[in-house]
Amino acid sequence: MSARAIGVGLMLAVLLAGAGCSAPRRVRLPEWDAARAEHVQREVERYFAAHDAGRIELAILRGDSLVLVGGMGAVGGWVGSDHAWANSRYALDDLERQMLAAAALVQVDSGHIALDEQLALRLADDRVAAPTLRELLHQVSGLHARDSTGAWVAEHRPRERWTERGAHREAATEALEAQTGRSVGALMDDVWSRAGLPARDTSEWNPPRSASVADLARWARALEQGAVVSRERYAEMTRLVTLRDEREWPYGMGLELQTFEGRAKVMHAASTETTTVVLARYPQDDLSIALAVRAPHAWSLPALERRIARRVLGAPDPAHAEVPIRAADLERAVGAYACGELSFELAAREGRLTLAVSCGAGEAVQVPLTHIGGGRYVSTAEPDAVHVWIKRGNGPVPELVIGWFGLPCQALRR
Repeated sequence: MSARAIGVGLMLAVLLAGAGCSAPRRVRLPEWDAARAEHVQREVERYFAAHDAGRIELAILRGDSLVLVGGMGAVGGWVGSDHAWANSRYALDDLERQMLAAAALVQVDSGHIALDEQLALRLADDRVAAPTLRELLHQVSGLHARDSTGAWVAEHRPRERWTERGAHREAATEALEAQTGRSVGALMDDVWSRAGLPARDTSEWNPPRSASVADLARWARALEQGAVVSRERYAEMTRLVTLRDEREWPYGMGLELQTFEGRAKVMHAASTETTTVVLARYPQDDLSIALAVRAPHAWSLPALERRIARRVLGAPDPAHAEVPIRAADLERAVGAYACGELSFELAAREGRLTLAVSCGAGEAVQVPLTHIGGGRYVSTAEPDAVHVWIKRGNGPVPELVIGWFGLPCQALRR
């Protein structure tokens, strides 16, 4: 199975409907003190003890101050930023989507490429409209992959639906390099430096593009604050994409748009064969949280980020009362669903639903669900980790919306 397929099928996290995150209204955070820091550290320690991770690192940025940087590893116990391995670098993988989007918007403002004109991409079927750069950055281009001749194959029209495909990024890279005459790596280096961050490390001991958790926390703030792109462009990056049927999908340009305890939240996550990274930004609170583990496919890392956010923000833990499921609704929901490379199966057991999730040939993960009313379900074991919404489709077949690795995934009945 490819690294991308593993990354897509990495973790379940909360689906939250949220709106765009421009013009945030600041709120007053609880005071940061030793007791709050200790609560956060205890969350990390519990996670580390319960999961197979070689190392975990955390950075919390409040305003322009790093109030906590540290982690846990083989040495045992919490260590601060002065430890030898603290602030090590992690491969960015899918987190590069937001850097690519920022680099693209800089080139749009420089007049090197248009945002809303059809791109000169070679398509396998010339009856299909070529996507725009905006559609590629929003991941609604309809492109699936290249064929044997190198032409792009479209699986649907642009803006018909949002998909988790590497083709969006690859096609945007092709278009940017053709229009600017520069490599996308160099263009992303430019926006990284605009954030005031150190140049990427290209030594043999580091991935081609990597960063520490502290650098990632600073990047998220710099991007929002207008240091990388203008605030107007950032507002575009954090605007919900509108599909052809007028539905809004909570994904911007390389950014997942959520809400958390009534607050706007911008986040993304990434996985490689060796590491998992989660980066979250809370605009109203001027707060960034970056987490990384030396472990692939760390299923519950987004849930840990949410628990840390609760401790920092002083928000209560979730409390969900179980609501009985009507037999007809239970029967109607059971079945197999698909969303891109992901496969889902809902099975009924003793009046409750269990969700099985798999990606490619990988072993399915079994998630018992608790119904909390209105066709909405949470993971019984970890309510902050999985949300499922069984919606009524246009016909008799239901539609699933599943929070997967922080992303809402529209799964259709197979």
